[in-house]
Amino acid sequence: MENMFEKNYLWAMTLLYNLRRNFLCVNYITMENTKQIVSIVSSIFVIIIITKIVEFLKSVPNCQCAKITDTGILDKIVFLEKSIIGLMVIQILRKVYEMSSFSSLTKIDNITKMNSPLNLILFAAAFLVYVFFIYNVNNFKDALVVSKNSKESCECIDKWEKTALYIQAIIYMISVSVILILGMFLVNISLLKGTSGNFTNVIILLVLFVIGLGIWSLYGGDMNVFLEYAMNQSKDGFQCNCASCSK
Repeated sequence: MENMFEKNYLWAMTLLYNLRRNFLCVNYITMENTKQIVSIVSSIFVIIIITKIVEFLKSVPNCQCAKITDTGILDKIVFLEKSIIGLMVIQILRKVYEMSSFSSLTKIDNITKMNSPLNLILFAAAFLVYVFFIYNVNNFKDALVVSKNSKESCECIDKWEKTALYIQAIIYMISVSVILILGMFLVNISLLKGTSGNFTNVIILLVLFVIGLGIWSLYGGDMNVFLEYAMNQSKDGFQCNCASCSK
């Protein structure tokens, strides 16, 4: 009789444990899916705003009250904005894939996600795009000041898209600054412990790259040399694809 009671008790406790585990996993999946959906909707909203900014930048050369002589600045910012849209689309697709794979009732380790090759590549690409974006938006602002010739207002320039562009640059500047500070911190930890993970190594390389860019600019180098190379490579690749498609 006692053995029967113990078996029933163990069976009931096992059942309760499994129900509790499944309930927590389902709640976790629901919460994660909600977060992913909010993130996807926010990303789509940002992409729409960036698209409007790109249209604004393309219309700037036609503005009569603020003629920018170096239109290459605009081309660079447009290229960077399109790169940002591309990175955001990749992130959206990745989040959709993660949502579809959540049915396995397995919690995803954030550390594992952070150190995955895809995330590291996207993180490094976004960081570099942000750095060049900040630099070129600052050049655009200086070029506008010169082109307007102390005019107080210019209807074709003073639009909400210009303000959104500046806010975007400020947000990216804060993000880059935080990453650089974190990178310096991780460098010290790595030197003390003698070990580092993939994410730490990527941040350290990015910090060293930014320091190198700063030294390059300090001695008269142009940061946009690297950006122009990337633009030419993407342009050549696109032309090659178009040529192969036309055959």
